[in-house]
Amino acid sequence: MEDGEIERELRLIAGQGFGGVEIIPYAIGMSRTEIEADPAIATVGTRSFYSRVATACRVARDLGLEVHLMLGSSWPQGGPWIREHPALQLVMAEARIAGGTRIDAELPRPGPPAFSTFLSDAGFGSVLAPFDENLRLVSVVGARVANGSEELDELVTLTDVTTYVQGSRIVWDAPEGEWLLVAVYENRSGQRVNFAAYPGRADEMLALDHLNRGGIGEFLAGVGEPMVEALGPFIGNPLTHVFLDSFELVGNLPWTREFPARFSGEFGYEIAPFLPLLFRKYGEVKYLFFMPDDPIYRSGEIGPRVREDYEALRSRLFLEEFVQPLVDWAHSAGLRLRYQPHGGYGDYIEAYQMADVPETESLFAGGTYEFLKLASSAAHVAGKRRVSSETMSTGLPPRALSLEDFYFLTTKVLAAGTNQIYHYLYPYRYVRADGRRWYPYDTGNKEVPIVATSWSDEDHPAWSSFPALNSFSARLSYALSLGSDRADLAWLYPRGDYPEKIEAYLGRAPLEPGQGESAVSAALREAGFTFDFVNRSGLEKAAVHSGRLVIGAAEYAGLLVTDLEAVTPAMMEALERISSGRAPIVVVGELFGRALGYVEATRRDGEVTAASERLRGTVVRVESAAELGRALAGAGILPAISSDAQHFPFRVVRRALDGGEVQVLFNETGEAHSADLALQSGADSFTVLDPETGQEIEGAVVRGADGRLSALVTVLPRRAVVLLVTED
Repeated sequence: MEDGEIERELRLIAGQGFGGVEIIPYAIGMSRTEIEADPAIATVGTRSFYSRVATACRVARDLGLEVHLMLGSSWPQGGPWIREHPALQLVMAEARIAGGTRIDAELPRPGPPAFSTFLSDAGFGSVLAPFDENLRLVSVVGARVANGSEELDELVTLTDVTTYVQGSRIVWDAPEGEWLLVAVYENRSGQRVNFAAYPGRADEMLALDHLNRGGIGEFLAGVGEPMVEALGPFIGNPLTHVFLDSFELVGNLPWTREFPARFSGEFGYEIAPFLPLLFRKYGEVKYLFFMPDDPIYRSGEIGPRVREDYEALRSRLFLEEFVQPLVDWAHSAGLRLRYQPHGGYGDYIEAYQMADVPETESLFAGGTYEFLKLASSAAHVAGKRRVSSETMSTGLPPRALSLEDFYFLTTKVLAAGTNQIYHYLYPYRYVRADGRRWYPYDTGNKEVPIVATSWSDEDHPAWSSFPALNSFSARLSYALSLGSDRADLAWLYPRGDYPEKIEAYLGRAPLEPGQGESAVSAALREAGFTFDFVNRSGLEKAAVHSGRLVIGAAEYAGLLVTDLEAVTPAMMEALERISSGRAPIVVVGELFGRALGYVEATRRDGEVTAASERLRGTVVRVESAAELGRALAGAGILPAISSDAQHFPFRVVRRALDGGEVQVLFNETGEAHSADLALQSGADSFTVLDPETGQEIEGAVVRGADGRLSALVTVLPRRAVVLLVTED
């Protein structure tokens, strides 16, 4: 980077109405030969690099731009500083043996797991270092096989036989029957920090252990503290936030050295005998989301239940050992943390809540509405005012987005409740050795093209229109940051993560409105209802005040429950508490039949079944999403706005103000929609505002003979209107 070019680009960006910049250093799209030929590239973390960042901060401060800086380079976190705490995984090897005799044999040793071959074949071979042959034995399990199925072996007995290991051999008197001898080892996952611009060799860029605070400690000592020292005069103005991108984690069975002790302490049983049941055939790899995630072995309900306990602890460790130390460090340095926790191991909603600014994105999972809602929902429950989105990410060629595509992507993420847009991206002007301009996602691999963002610089055909787009976005962002969120429903989200989807990676246009949306979400939208997702821990802390459901900083008219197969007794207690407080509960499908986890499963299943029976007469239950609108109305829950249209044509975001509220109506479709809207509650007045001009739309509001206000509203394709409501 050169100081003159940095200043030129920042002045161009400021002139288009952007409010700030996020600096993301990486070397995507450059070969190792190019990187090694130019020593100015791989400098992240050095004085030279921070000198260039200081230049950007000086210019940005003069221009009134805010600066956010990626902490480190690329993803996931790691680099040449990670020595003692690299990411760990479990791998295994098996041997079939006949019982009824003494076994005296070498322990089986594993080779590279199946996912590493798939990654290489799919063009992601650089993600992994060579298989780590430095294996540490964790356990040896003798598992009796019930059948010889070619699909999944059914294991009916699992016995920890590690005590029979002598050196590299096992001497064990195996009982009668056919047995699997499964040796489980720990080694480094070998995940690299992909496309990093750190100094040093690529094979030194290992990801850190996200389940042990030693990993984030090494990372902050290597890259965080030097950043604070070099950029101290700019912290607070203009450098306000550090940023982490999505995690993109890769491993066979994610692990950390302290896992067994923490597990037995929290769940009251040893995990070692059950480890074979936790492995999935293709590991746990972000880049293989299209592969089945079936377990390698099964053992009735035991495997899924132990897996639930494993994932619960893994989530807690991710939040306690990685996220919390990172938040604490940022605050101690006078900075705030903005990050995308999806792709990591923590419960997504809980992880979003821990950020100062939770961030979603329009690429992960294809940017489906329900995925985008996770971040804003977490912010609402946690009382966070800002929630951001990495936007303008698509599967299209980099300059193929039209101005209307930009408007669509903007309204799409704002309609999900975000209120801060990050326009991804303006690539630094750098000419490669072959004379081509550098664009990060131009990998040169024609078989596996990686196109993930717009190329939004001064040569983009829509560049001259960005000031108007940014004014539109800024007005809506302001409206969506006023007061507090006012969603109609809390919708219990039944899982800790969100399934990745393939649509965004096939060179297609952005997902169409409603694509990938569940039947329940579509039914709520078409009936005019708004919702926030809440997670299990949020539900367990819920209260009811004056018939309103209160979860954290947010309150709702009722609770919606769907697809919930297993619960904790604490969740059932919360549901009974909510029901007795007369806050409506609507259930789509069956009530709950079993408890989460392995310990005392029969007893806890019985508690869940008994509580379900007690709730049966008090909740509203429907068979399908098609019945939701009628069921909610029957429970006394009505949308804030009614329409003369058969299906409500807009997405709605509501923000509560003192003496009124802001209602923002979004039209994500490619056609204009008009509707005669009436407010369900009384209103002294309401005004319809156009976010493109900032002006009132005259003549839209009328008062009927009954004294109630209504408005004939037309929203243009991929645009929005703002209703400013003053209540009696």
